[in-house]
Amino acid sequence: MQPGAVDLDFGVSGARWLMLGGGISGFLAVVCAAILTDGETHPWVWLWQILSGAAFLWFVSSARASLRGRGVIVDRRALWWRADGTLHAVPWREIGAVGISTRPLLDRASVVRPDRRVGLEVFPADPAFPARYPELDQWRVDEVPPREGLPATRYRFPLPPAGRLPGKVEDAVQDVAASAWVGRYRIEAPASA
Repeated sequence: MQPGAVDLDFGVSGARWLMLGGGISGFLAVVCAAILTDGETHPWVWLWQILSGAAFLWFVSSARASLRGRGVIVDRRALWWRADGTLHAVPWREIGAVGISTRPLLDRASVVRPDRRVGLEVFPADPAFPARYPELDQWRVDEVPPREGLPATRYRFPLPPAGRLPGKVEDAVQDVAASAWVGRYRIEAPASA
């Protein structure tokens, strides 16, 4: 990586949200448990106990996935994707376009998981790209392009749905490769990845 590279670690942002959500849901679970031990048997208290306990367990189980080292690094030479402790670099000369896609909460009557709602999409500069970068196949998507002139094959790297990271990724890409930036767009079709 070159000096001045912008390193956007998703785990840090995710950990903040997990701590906040886990703290609130854990607190509610303890309050409900205290109310129940005092002899209160109202159905709403039981419902809140179950919901807050389940939410707390979800936040705790999500912490491991959030802290696995995902992120984007942008420098003047390449766009880097960090996943599970491995760095994948794609030189800017290999990238035809870059954008950020968003998907609605409900897409064709099915719920879109939060980790698939926002994505950094990298469009290859030529059709031979997939053969040169087989290690990126898990993020490869073949769908109708969001804009005319873009290829159907692209690589969708999931971004955290909350927070300011999508905007920071956009700023970093525009700073080093403004000509490749195609903006933000909405995807309505279900993701194949």
